[in-house]
Amino acid sequence: MRTGYDARASVINEGTQEIQRLVLKITQLAGIRGEEFIKTFPFMHDGRNFRILNNICEELPPYKRNSFLGISFSSYHYINYIKFYSTYKSFPLNKGDEIILTFENKESLRFSFTSPGKSMGYLTTNACAIGEMELAYIAENRLAYWKLYNHEKQQSVIGGFTRQEFNKQYISEKSGKELFKKMAEEILTSRQLLFNHSNAI
Repeated sequence: MRTGYDARASVINEGTQEIQRLVLKITQLAGIRGEEFIKTFPFMHDGRNFRILNNICEELPPYKRNSFLGISFSSYHYINYIKFYSTYKSFPLNKGDEIILTFENKESLRFSFTSPGKSMGYLTTNACAIGEMELAYIAENRLAYWKLYNHEKQQSVIGGFTRQEFNKQYISEKSGKELFKKMAEEILTSRQLLFNHSNAI
């Protein structure tokens, strides 16, 4: 494992009683157990964000210490998902909202939510299905930035792996990008091991 880029996935039984609902998900990021999503942050000094930062300034440091857009991956049986977590009231990940991932090679992946977001305390969360080719693409390419779009309010914000003092997952933009790649790689590798094990039985 590359120092600072460590991500691990595990098979979790989310079922109840005797019903199994097995999901493969990230369970450790950069040595922190129980962290299933990577935290990313708006670009504070990017000109494209000037208008929206006035609207969400009270949701950002120093007013609110723990604010972020989280990203993770999971796999239920044969379907993969990319999951997002938002602390921003202006961006609740509603049905019709979009997230665009733009990579350093200028290529993009677009995700549009087809169901309402779900509340998880101070977070809202939503997920989109993602193909294995898209997962492999994320595992091989560095993310330059994401763009989160609120369809109802017709407003967007841009962010990525900026350093935050309280964030212990990565120490630099580069290590954040590599850790994100490692997450996708870990899901793909673990899925293959599961398939190999199932075929051997």
